[in-house]
Amino acid sequence: MNIHTLSYYIGGTLLIVGAALPIFPQLEPYAPIVYSIGALLFSVVQITLGRGQTNITLKRLYRQQVLGCGLLIAAGAMMFMKKYHISPCTGDEWKLALAIGAFIQLYASLRMPKADNTKD
Repeated sequence: MNIHTLSYYIGGTLLIVGAALPIFPQLEPYAPIVYSIGALLFSVVQITLGRGQTNITLKRLYRQQVLGCGLLIAAGAMMFMKKYHISPCTGDEWKLALAIGAFIQLYASLRMPKADNTKD
């Protein structure tokens, strides 16, 4: 297992744990830190490993993954804004950014294997 794979799995795990921590009131202050570290690890690995595609469809899906990563990172920033009461995101807007980013990531990850098997 190389460093990219390990970082990807750790980042994904921290994303899930950080998103679930607000359920527990005692652990809620740690949620933005855990989530943001996971989002950064996950996004950096996903963005760096997806370059160099020649297929037009794969390039489009890669750009969608980059957008999804940006939304996951933005959700982490919104979590910090909620924690420190910085406007304009003092509520639960981070949940919307997380949901949209996760949906984009899911769509791209399910579509990429099929697009990889087809020709331009």
